[in-house]
Amino acid sequence: FQSLQGTARDAAKFATDVGNHHFDCAYQNESEIGDALREKIEERVVKREDLFIVSKLWSTFHKRSLAALQLDYLDLYLMHGEELFPADGNGVITPSDTDFLDTWEAMEELVDVGMAKAIGVSNFNRKQIDQLLSKPDLRHKPANNQIESRLYLPQEELIKFCQSKGISVTAYCPLEAPNWP
Repeated sequence: FQSLQGTARDAAKFATDVGNHHFDCAYQNESEIGDALREKIEERVVKREDLFIVSKLWSTFHKRSLAALQLDYLDLYLMHGEELFPADGNGVITPSDTDFLDTWEAMEELVDVGMAKAIGVSNFNRKQIDQLLSKPDLRHKPANNQIESRLYLPQEELIKFCQSKGISVTAYCPLEAPNWP
């Protein structure tokens, strides 16, 4: 998500050429990654069904993500936890009036109609996961919680908790990240 304009496309092409089939998309990189993957699919370097594409619900809509990626479905669609607490123009956190449980119901519909194979969460804590798992009429439990986990922020307790609930964990920035403490 911190890639410079134009670099995500080249990185996705190279990654596909060397056998990478898992692409974690977000923010402004979906169009570039979509262009690269479409090109590699058309060149018969890779088949769509051999790719695993992840994106996040972040100030956008699922159909917009699919259009940018030039795909019919996502393998994993994540509800980004930080979206629950948007910031105003001065960077001050303002509570959202949208209950994330309502958003989850809409995401369940995406699975039901085949626009997402699985749904999950990103940056959710134990309390939020418990609340989600306790939701009446839960049709699809989260398949994954994508969290920041690295040497100085291992989040071992959260990882163990997720695993105990049958929720896989994906770490982002496991080798640290530029400009992050």
